[in-house]
Amino acid sequence: MLNRSLTATEIGIHIARKALIGKALSQKKFAEELDIALATVSNFFTGKPVDRQFFVQICNALDLEWEEVTGQKIVSSINEKENDSLDIDALVQLARERCEADIRKRCGIMHVLSMSQEIGLGDIYTDVRFFKQSSIRQFLTEEEYLKEVGTRDWEQYGYAGLELKKPRIDGLKAVSQAERLMILGRPGSGKTTFLKYLAIMNNAGEFEPDHATIFVTLQYYAGENGSLIQFIDKQWEACDINTPNALESILRAGRALVLLDGLDEVLRESRMDMIREIESFANTYEKTRIVVTCRIAAEEYIFPRFKVAQVAEFDEAQIRSFVEKWFANDIEKSNQFFAKLNERPRINHQAPNPLLLTLLCLIFAERNDFYESRALLYEKGIELLMERWDNSRSKKRDEIYKRLSTQRKEEMLSQLAFETFQENLLVFRRDRAANTIAEYIKDLRYEIGDREALLTNGREILTSIESQHGLLTQRFDGFYSFSHLTFHEYLTAYEIVRVRQSSPKVLAELISHLNDKKWREVFLLSVEMSPKNSANVLLIGMKDAIDNILTGDENLQIFLQWIDEKSRSVNEPYKPVAIRAYYFYLALSRALALHKDLNLAEDFKKNFKFICVLDRNYDLDHIKTQNLDYTLDRVLAAIRQIIHNLQIVCDRSRSDDIAWVVDSIRKFKSATDIALKMNKISNYSELYNQLENLQIKARDLSQNWNDDRGSCNLWKEEWKELAEKLKEQMIKSCNIGREFQFTSTQIDELHKYHLGNQFLVECLNTECLVSRETRQQIEDELLLPIASLRHTN
Repeated sequence: MLNRSLTATEIGIHIARKALIGKALSQKKFAEELDIALATVSNFFTGKPVDRQFFVQICNALDLEWEEVTGQKIVSSINEKENDSLDIDALVQLARERCEADIRKRCGIMHVLSMSQEIGLGDIYTDVRFFKQSSIRQFLTEEEYLKEVGTRDWEQYGYAGLELKKPRIDGLKAVSQAERLMILGRPGSGKTTFLKYLAIMNNAGEFEPDHATIFVTLQYYAGENGSLIQFIDKQWEACDINTPNALESILRAGRALVLLDGLDEVLRESRMDMIREIESFANTYEKTRIVVTCRIAAEEYIFPRFKVAQVAEFDEAQIRSFVEKWFANDIEKSNQFFAKLNERPRINHQAPNPLLLTLLCLIFAERNDFYESRALLYEKGIELLMERWDNSRSKKRDEIYKRLSTQRKEEMLSQLAFETFQENLLVFRRDRAANTIAEYIKDLRYEIGDREALLTNGREILTSIESQHGLLTQRFDGFYSFSHLTFHEYLTAYEIVRVRQSSPKVLAELISHLNDKKWREVFLLSVEMSPKNSANVLLIGMKDAIDNILTGDENLQIFLQWIDEKSRSVNEPYKPVAIRAYYFYLALSRALALHKDLNLAEDFKKNFKFICVLDRNYDLDHIKTQNLDYTLDRVLAAIRQIIHNLQIVCDRSRSDDIAWVVDSIRKFKSATDIALKMNKISNYSELYNQLENLQIKARDLSQNWNDDRGSCNLWKEEWKELAEKLKEQMIKSCNIGREFQFTSTQIDELHKYHLGNQFLVECLNTECLVSRETRQQIEDELLLPIASLRHTN
């Protein structure tokens, strides 16, 4: 039996209204001409059911076929493959209009971590960049990859990743250049955000406006029965698209942008079925544009004819864009954000990850600062990756791993971090990691079985950690690492402090790496994380290890003894340790210059920053003009260096160098005059005379310079004699000017000693909990010879 009523489709209504306008009739006039009730005509033009007889009568009066207005003709032409472009255009327009609200609802808002309110995608979206080809497919042999990893700088590892530097391409451009694209990325890299942005842009007509938007969360589809096309069809039915075969028509014509999000979120046991379904869908609708997102960990299969791209971490411009959008209503706060971020380089290194950058924005919005304790920030970041990220996406994991508490997971990862860090392994084999995991879970209450079953579970948990949290990542086939060096370092410190509770054995192991810069952050984090008693023991142990660097060398102990004596003779309002540090710097700088180790001298100069840290009242500019002892010592040391430079200049025979040195002597002599006037010149009369002679000789040199070699040698001998006289007077008058003849080995030991003490001070100035007594003891004994330490103790 025929249906007694018919309904016009959206396309049919559009065609009918156009025909009515062509007849220059209003709906009321049209109803009168047909002798039909106005309500019936109104229902026809609004897509409501109309009695079949009246429906056909209206269509005939408009010179239209009723099958076309109801969409039945389109279906027929599609089935006969005779549909023309106008029909497809109308269908696409219908789909875009009917699905617009649904796409906006599902893709236009973001749930941001712990924020109670949702925010608009456009409010924080930052343009995404891709690597054109996945970094894990570098087509290197195992040997080549390990060699590549071995050349990496520890200071750079983890922030840009181990990937080779690759050109980046804009995300929208990458999609427009590929009919089929698989987007890979680490957790929190912005894959889903980008796909939602793509849907919104398409929905708004700003990207591929002649395509219908289809967005599928694969995790939701996996829980349904039926094919992918049936799942999409249900979505369209919910959007009131009832035109038969409309979806089929659009897909076959290649007029849809199909966005499939989260292949990795499909359970492992269902994933191959999902892959086969997507592959079948792609083969059936060959013209359709398809984009699939997946975490790198789950990238076990690349679809035929799909290009591969990997989401790149944010660069500086993207970070700035993201933060400025986040604080769009408070420009000053965004400026403060970057100022604070630049003060903390290691925290700054986390900003390229969009998820962790979001965490930094949340913290800063609440506190107007970051946590003073970097350990606390990293703890929050790992908590975010382990718990909140999972909960917000309703992940399902392997059964054993699912039962582990966050603390257990951290303990398991920290054991792996500590062992691999000890072995100097940034990158480790899969079975190396799986064995550590197996060793950990074997002592839990779960019945797992034999050793092979344990190892199998270890491998599965390893994959789950990578897939769910991104704390571990596969760098190459069968090789893993922590995704950021910061996480590797933090978890190593976690193992030392929280798991092994700073036992004497583990602290001794840690202190044995004191001179290894790779362990630097582990020390800093361990000190921050330690309870008071443990921090006291660790810092005192570090101090003893630093003192022992010079213990066995009598000459170096004499050097430290002189520094102690000289600093005691100076009458200045600063802490003794700051004065010792100053003279250590002055004497060692001279020794390095004499040793002609210019690179080390420059490095020593750059790293000598902790005088002002030891005494915050220490003011070098004040010293230059107000304090005689310091000023005179500085001037004399500088002039001796100038004389040394003059001897070198004479060897090079360049008059422009001579003019520069003479000008320098004039400036230092002027400074000396000011300093001497502040005190009794008679105390330094012989020294003053030597300085006047030096200035006269410098002036003579400037006026009578001759480029020939003989003249150079004469001047060189004269400068040598002057230098010796000046040195004798400096030692006699000021107890300064001794030349310590250090060997290369002693220079290296002094450099280690200096860096060790500077690092110890840096540790003391972290957000650590250290007793006042321990802090004072370390400060009092810094840069003292062993004999003085024993006397103090």
